[in-house]
Amino acid sequence: MEFKILKTINELIEIESDYNDLLSRIEERQVFYEFAWLKNYILYYPDSYAKDGSLCIVAGYQNKQLLILCPFCMRKETLSFICEEATDYNTILVDKNQNFYSVQKDLFDFISKNIVFKKICLKNFRQTDVLLNTHVLLNNIGKYKSFMNLSATAPYSLIQTDAGKFVKGIVSAIHRRTRSIEKNAKILFESDSILSSIDLEFITKQKDVSFGENIFTGQKSWKFFTELNKDIPEHFIVHRMFIDGKLVAIHFGFQSEDTVSYFIPCYDANFKGAGQILLLHIIEKTQSDGKKCFDSLRGEETYKFHFCDRIASNFTLTAFPLTRANKLRLFCYRAGRFVLGKFLLGGSV
Repeated sequence: MEFKILKTINELIEIESDYNDLLSRIEERQVFYEFAWLKNYILYYPDSYAKDGSLCIVAGYQNKQLLILCPFCMRKETLSFICEEATDYNTILVDKNQNFYSVQKDLFDFISKNIVFKKICLKNFRQTDVLLNTHVLLNNIGKYKSFMNLSATAPYSLIQTDAGKFVKGIVSAIHRRTRSIEKNAKILFESDSILSSIDLEFITKQKDVSFGENIFTGQKSWKFFTELNKDIPEHFIVHRMFIDGKLVAIHFGFQSEDTVSYFIPCYDANFKGAGQILLLHIIEKTQSDGKKCFDSLRGEETYKFHFCDRIASNFTLTAFPLTRANKLRLFCYRAGRFVLGKFLLGGSV
């Protein structure tokens, strides 16, 4: 297999067709893996490390066909996923027709010989991802010491079979709240695939009130999301709730043929219960539309478990090349000097 390292956004754009072809041949496809997500993150996501020069995208070809692609960049001498701050799931793209172990062995042999770094830290890959086996591979090939830790949970529901498992008291309370509002006002729901400036203004205002300065403050991430929406509108789903014509709650997330993913919810705190009412509406609409899965994405917020009783796990893989310095650091860690060892390893174990 022939590998090359892409260091600029233009080099990445040149292989867009190859990327999309490979994307159609991976085992588990997510919106976060789309070429548009990667490209727009590099171009527009605020305060990102992923700029020309720090990009370290490794592409592996055989017979002119792209078989593996690592969307990596360098963060302070750490090899990591480019979209680390802005995705719920990350992955290395690998052709599902290949022997994963063999292809990744060739990959990490190449990386060890051609890229200078202190450690690898790959965050938020799913428990069903091929990277789950990479931890074993890296330890087996003898050039790395690898650790794997649980990093997050992502509650979900198989919506066609799990609806009966919803917490009935919560559902009843939401329905009562809805009826109470409808005695004096009109509730209207709408959904489409367009994330408008009005939507973003509402989200920014409510996020600023609830969280202070955040990624939406001052329109920081507007360009990223609007350009992404232009590129892949078929994956976007925007839900809105109005009371007497006033916008009181918004959710924008993503959809595929089988799944709706719950990404950014937001509601006006002056309208008590609006967020829960919209959430239940989204779940019921997801079911009536024939979708198979409602994915609440990363996070252990209590309200998610009212409707999701299944949990997927995300993991972080940390690996150190077995240089002389790292062997000393790892010895300190294994010898029980936990605080010193963890400090020397960069707080990553």
